[in-house]
Amino acid sequence: MKAFFNALTVFFILTFALHAGEIRLKGKLIGADGKPMAAANVQVFDYKTMGDPLVKLVTVTKDGNFDFTLPSGASYSINFMGANHDALYLNMPVHVDKGEVEFDVKLTAFFFAPYPEAVSVYSNVTDLYTPMEMKRQSDGTYTIDINNDWSDTVTVKVNGFTGYFNAVVPGVGEGIKLDEDGTYANYFTKKGLISIEVDPSKFVNLPQSPYAELKIKSGDPVLSKIVQLTYEFSVNYITGQVPVIKSDLEGFRASDDKNLKDFYLSRLLVLYDLYRYVDVKEIPVLYKSLSTDSPYWQTLTYQIRDFMKYIPHNEKTDFLTELFDKQNDPLFRLEIINYMRLAPSYFTEAKITEFENKYKEIYKGTEYEGYIDGGGGYYPEGDPDAHGGETNNLGVGNEIPDFSFTTIADSPVTYSKESLKGKYYILDFWATWCMPCMEEVPTLKSAYAEFKEKGLEIISVAVNDDLKTVKSVVGKNKMDWSISFLEAGATGDKVASDFNIMYIPHLFLVSPEGNIVAVTDQLRGKNLAETLRTYLQ
Repeated sequence: MKAFFNALTVFFILTFALHAGEIRLKGKLIGADGKPMAAANVQVFDYKTMGDPLVKLVTVTKDGNFDFTLPSGASYSINFMGANHDALYLNMPVHVDKGEVEFDVKLTAFFFAPYPEAVSVYSNVTDLYTPMEMKRQSDGTYTIDINNDWSDTVTVKVNGFTGYFNAVVPGVGEGIKLDEDGTYANYFTKKGLISIEVDPSKFVNLPQSPYAELKIKSGDPVLSKIVQLTYEFSVNYITGQVPVIKSDLEGFRASDDKNLKDFYLSRLLVLYDLYRYVDVKEIPVLYKSLSTDSPYWQTLTYQIRDFMKYIPHNEKTDFLTELFDKQNDPLFRLEIINYMRLAPSYFTEAKITEFENKYKEIYKGTEYEGYIDGGGGYYPEGDPDAHGGETNNLGVGNEIPDFSFTTIADSPVTYSKESLKGKYYILDFWATWCMPCMEEVPTLKSAYAEFKEKGLEIISVAVNDDLKTVKSVVGKNKMDWSISFLEAGATGDKVASDFNIMYIPHLFLVSPEGNIVAVTDQLRGKNLAETLRTYLQ
């Protein structure tokens, strides 16, 4: 989320009846100067469908009015865009049966101060994270041509001023009115050569405000509350304020409406995953309150791995089976399968294959059928280059790959598979910037104190980190087991590939024979000591 978040205020009388499973949003888009915005639109993306496609492009009228309906049962990113202004992004799940709400949106303006030597453009046609330098023309404008030979939709952002701003692309913008000064929040459809031009001399600085404001005017109580809470979450996200966490917890406990209660709950679980703001002790209680048929699970796609550690080992398969059967989102179902592939100690190969075949049968003949490759990722079949080749499912029963890790101690020691033969040992891939990794330090410390006399070795390998920081953290936390540091580059990439490290912390318990006997989830929290007692009596 790079956007600053802005405000909504609405004043229209809703006059037509909605169909079941449909919501209506209408209101007025206002600029930082308090005037209605004519050069503006509302872009709606569907986060429920793979690829986040554009669902609607709503052109704002010359009076600043917008009015549109959306199907319920999806998670939308509703983006309010206007010339010379930052966008308001509302990432909002919509699962009410139907409802209407009125609001105004007042966007916050950019402050423009050109840096002529460093004007660049970003586009999804090339790479949204890699800038392309624009050429300065004799008239003071900046131009660049890019070729779109593959994407059905194009986004453009130009950087080189105090903030991001939007460029004009002549001759495109279906259904979009361009502002008089030639700037615009651009989302359009165009194939072939695209010419982009920026004229800094035409920018006018408008009154500044820290972020947009939102004010609900009228509408369905539950939907209005969800819109308001989504906005507040956006503002708190960029300002880093914690009170929204506390208020969400209070709202969850106080609400009698199941839809609103699930909305609060899903946000709390996302916030826990992102920031660990919610007390860890409350998470098992919270997530168990979300029934497996709740549509709000679809907002938790990337949290499923984290929450599975709270499910007892003997209940994981039944829980995932029920969740898979009751959710209808292909991306969410893929993440369930991906989790199973990355935790082979909990699931038999036959069970994983059963889930894969069920997925293929459900989505047979659809665009989603090819997104299951049997190797642990969301990549179309027949495209191994999309994820660097075949995925290595390294789990319980496999032989540990060859390795050589040298400690950062004053008297370095090099460990290898051969030198550790005859011992039980843990390989722990971690980083100082990884909060879940640091949460495991006390657990590892306790386990090492209990089992080192029984021959246990722990080698913690810091990845994608700074050596000086690693040494400082190790000293402050009295991590008295073996610590190694993995340099970034080809060596680090090879280790990540050999050990199939897709996330951290990532741990392996290896037997004296060099075989993996337990992996990450069995080696975190209270599970670590229980697992070690099984092998080290």
